[in-house]
Amino acid sequence: MDYRGNDNSYTLAILVNNTSGVLMRVVSLFSRRGYNIDSLSVGETETPERSRITIVVRGDRKIVEQIIRQVEKLVDVICVYEMRPSESVSSELLMVKIKADGGSRSDLIGLGDIFKARIVDVTPVVNLASAYFAYPAAKRGSKAVLSAGYITSGIM
Repeated sequence: MDYRGNDNSYTLAILVNNTSGVLMRVVSLFSRRGYNIDSLSVGETETPERSRITIVVRGDRKIVEQIIRQVEKLVDVICVYEMRPSESVSSELLMVKIKADGGSRSDLIGLGDIFKARIVDVTPVVNLASAYFAYPAAKRGSKAVLSAGYITSGIM
């Protein structure tokens, strides 16, 4: 079950050689076949010559198995595995950049504390401060709630 409460959502982790164009080949396979990607994340692994592509797709079991077989045939793909909810941990993160003057800075920090936000970076720019807030997703029942989207004070 995904964060929207859908039972037909699957998370695939694809280990690939870290070469140029490999992401484009994987994503274009989805596009050519008419599969929709709900979420896409790519990052280098602990070994610089390998990358991990994490893709969330929706469909029935038969379609997902077909996707896995087709992706495994690509040249730079090392392996594809499904990340089952019972065997993996997933969360969402929202990054928000807020510009504020010195006076409203403490109000924004207090507002961020209410939502359990964490300030990642503060950069002074010509009498303004930019703060990056990271908001973890909070789970309620079967749905994850990103309540940080309602902070409007001081956003530019």
